[in-house]
Amino acid sequence: RRGFRTSAVLRADDEVAPGSALTLNFNSPYATLFDAEVVDSVIVPGAMGEYGVTGGHSAVISQLQPGVVSVTRTKDAAPERYFVSGGFAFTHSNSVTDISVAEAVLVEDLDAAAVNAELAANESAMASAVDGSMEAAEARVGVETCRAMLSAMA
Repeated sequence: RRGFRTSAVLRADDEVAPGSALTLNFNSPYATLFDAEVVDSVIVPGAMGEYGVTGGHSAVISQLQPGVVSVTRTKDAAPERYFVSGGFAFTHSNSVTDISVAEAVLVEDLDAAAVNAELAANESAMASAVDGSMEAAEARVGVETCRAMLSAMA
């Protein structure tokens, strides 16, 4: 027989009190952006919407959609903004958050002209692709990602 754990029981299991430091691990296959670094907060583009994480956050797993991961190192610091094409975020009850993405680039390093050219190419490919085909799906993902990049730069 399996029991159901209520949120009160889950909160009692948390090892770290609210207000504790948040430890961030943020990786792509090509680079480690943060390796067990203590930060103030992280905002991630979850598939169900954007959400913030601070020390003492409850455990959560989220698929990431194309968008911006904002990392604030200290309360007084400006956030570092990284565009991600997707991935996963795992926040553990011990105030450790692991973010794993396919690609991450500083928003300030994005080139608007290159993104607009890629958007046009993907829109053209989408218009000429057969509905339901792999080509149509790939072009749609390209369009959505380019639009998210342009939104991040706005």
